[in-house]
Amino acid sequence: MHSDLLTYKNPLYWMVLAIATLAVFIALGPGLFGHVGFAEWFTSWQKQVFDLLCHQQTERSISINETPMAVCSRCFGIYSSFFLTLLIIPLLRQSTWRNNWAIILVLVAVTLNVVDSIAYSLQIWENSITSRFWFGSLIGFSAAFVLGTERPETLKNLINYGTK
Repeated sequence: MHSDLLTYKNPLYWMVLAIATLAVFIALGPGLFGHVGFAEWFTSWQKQVFDLLCHQQTERSISINETPMAVCSRCFGIYSSFFLTLLIIPLLRQSTWRNNWAIILVLVAVTLNVVDSIAYSLQIWENSITSRFWFGSLIGFSAAFVLGTERPETLKNLINYGTK
C-alpha cells in the first residue's frame, strides 16, 4: 500500500522539497557567489534569513570561497540531509521496520546531538565542524524518514503525544 503523504504525485511532497531546496541554497551563504568580507557576510540576506534559527558562529561554519555559510555546520547537516533524504524517499519501498522506528530514529538523533553539545560544553571531548555536520545530518535524515512513513498517523501521534 502506498501513502499519498510523500509521493511524486502529491503536491505536498513537491512543496516540502521546494522549501528544503531553497533552505539548502540559502544556507550555503554569500560565499557561493564569490568571496566577500566579514562585513558583507554579517549583513548578507542569507545570514539574516537564518538569524533566529542558528547561532551562526563563524568558527563553527563551513566556508565557501573563504566566506562562512549562513548557518553552522550542524544546521547545514540538518538541512542538506533532509533535502537529500527527501529526494530518495519516494524511491524506497515502504517497510514495517521504517514505519515503526522512524520517530525513534529522530529521538535518538536529537539525543546524540544533545549529548555531543553537552560533552563539548563540559570539555569531555572536542567536536569539530565535521562531527557537528554528521550529527546534524542524523536529525535531517531521520526527520525526512518520519515524513516519509507509510502511515500519516505516525506523525499525527507524535504531534498529539501527551495531549489526552
